[in-house]
Amino acid sequence: MNNKRLINTILGVIFALLAFSACDGMTDNYKQYVESGEKVYPAKANFVQAFSGKNRIRLQWLITSDPSITSAVIYWNNKRDSKNITVNRTSGVDTVSVMLDNMPEQTYNFEIYSTDADGNKSVAAQIIGTVYGDKYRNTLLNRAIQKIEATDDGDLNIVWGSAETGNISQTVIYTDNKGNKQTVEATVNNSETLLEAPDFDKSFIMATVFMPDSFALDTFMVTAQTVSFTVQETSAEIDRSKFSVKDLPGDHSENNNATNSLDRIWTNDYGTAGTPFISKAWALTACDDLVPFPYWFTIDMGAAYNISELTLYQRGGADLYKNSNLKLFEIWGAAEVDENYNPNEHNNVFDDNWILLSQCEIVPPTDAGTWAAVAAEGHTYDLRVNGQLQNIRYLRIKAIDNWQPLTGTCPTVKKRTYINIAAIKLIAVQRIVIF
Repeated sequence: MNNKRLINTILGVIFALLAFSACDGMTDNYKQYVESGEKVYPAKANFVQAFSGKNRIRLQWLITSDPSITSAVIYWNNKRDSKNITVNRTSGVDTVSVMLDNMPEQTYNFEIYSTDADGNKSVAAQIIGTVYGDKYRNTLLNRAIQKIEATDDGDLNIVWGSAETGNISQTVIYTDNKGNKQTVEATVNNSETLLEAPDFDKSFIMATVFMPDSFALDTFMVTAQTVSFTVQETSAEIDRSKFSVKDLPGDHSENNNATNSLDRIWTNDYGTAGTPFISKAWALTACDDLVPFPYWFTIDMGAAYNISELTLYQRGGADLYKNSNLKLFEIWGAAEVDENYNPNEHNNVFDDNWILLSQCEIVPPTDAGTWAAVAAEGHTYDLRVNGQLQNIRYLRIKAIDNWQPLTGTCPTVKKRTYINIAAIKLIAVQRIVIF
């Protein structure tokens, strides 16, 4: 028993020594790592963005944690190029923004490392960014022009074609009709650009502006292009289907019956045939109700035109140059009208909206045998004022006299003052732009 106890005691001491020796070895290994220090990684850059520019680029990121960060380093070109920056931390989230200038035009892969005062470096944050320059600019083209229109108001309207990707605006420089330089800016959303009162038969300069992407720092303007143009005039008949009666105070557009309505003068065929418009002035029986000359009616042409001439066709048959066919009349025009103004309350004087376009007289040919042929061609009157076209929407015919003899017995109206008109034709000048 004693020997057995001795053996157990000796074995216990041996095991204890072995265990102590093993623990001591583990401690040595642990000390090895503690003495060499733990690896520290500062927080890396978050939400990195790249803003492209012309031979420059701006990198921006957030530091959302880790107050120990004191600087950062940016690498590009496989770390052949770099930039070190100081970071001034606050107690909250900080934004770091770095501009890299004088950068060659290309696409870069940037690596950003945060560093602390002990020189510890974060895991890399990466972003790809593009620097633009002359190579990009040389690929850009001015926005195409679909057509150029000369408006009736004397302006020039540019209708643009489709915009290329990145196109944000157009700049147009032109000379107006007073010799002054004018500049018009139009965004990519503008499908048309109006040049007010330009000097026709000249040219304008245009340049399109591009932005490479929505985050770009800089815009790029295409080399300015000179667009030369000329304006040619062509005459065409106005579409009479758009005409309607415009009843204004003081007008007399009433017809003597349903058959002879005013719309006949634009729905009838040209020539002396067809049911004419016959005014109601003659049908009134009481002297106080009769309509004396002058009186007038107004037509809305449905749109404004640079009208150049009007042709009037008489009622035909036995009435040519006789009876109630017009003999003397005036043609007036207006771009807009005052619907409250009554000329009868102003001694038959029209308001300032109205322009006298022509004073007209129908004179029969000397040879009565040619009356029918001449009347069938119509009586044409130039509506230019001092040689200038007028932009007109509303047309007013003012009847002054007809061919009726003085047979009436009323003191104020000595003859029947009704008038006949078979038809009218209107010609307008359209300006066509050649460029």
